[in-house]
Amino acid sequence: MVIPSGNLGNAAALFAGFRMAKELGLTDRMPRLCVAQAARANPMYRAFIAHSDEVAPVVAEPTQASAIGSATPSALRARWRRFAG
Repeated sequence: MVIPSGNLGNAAALFAGFRMAKELGLTDRMPRLCVAQAARANPMYRAFIAHSDEVAPVVAEPTQASAIGSATPSALRARWRRFAG
């Protein structure tokens, strides 16, 4: 499942919902999630490529993908740890 994301808010909620469904026995497996970021606002992509557990906020450049153009969300590090760890 591909989900556009700027600050992982929607992706974290979707992940939590699928995890809950699995724990309740409503599904027997977790789906694969792929988070898509704007090319000019992509701190999670940069952390992934660097094999880093830490996400460094970046200054977002202008992008047409304004809904996912956030590169410095307040809860980004905590959400990244939830996915990475």
